Amino acid sequence: MAKKNEIIVKDVAIKTMSKDGIDYISITDIARQKNAADPNGVIANIYAEEADVLNVAMFGMTAKQWREANPDLKGNIRTTLPSTN
Repeated sequence: MAKKNEIIVKDVAIKTMSKDGIDYISITDIARQKNAADPNGVIANIYAEEADVLNVAMFGMTAKQWREANPDLKGNIRTTLPSTN
């Protein structure tokens, strides 16, 4: 069973959880400090930025740049790659 705790960071309670020897921290609690009304928007931006970094590293362009360069293709930069099977 998971053990739930919290830590205090800059006077803010952040939920933590330990399960099978692995410690987890609540990203949502942290995001609420940036935008209490929409913490999920903060999280979505973080993941979108990471995805763009990966796309540029792997494909040389962001997803938006790919969509603009390929308006007639359906899917995204990854789903239109040729199969390696």
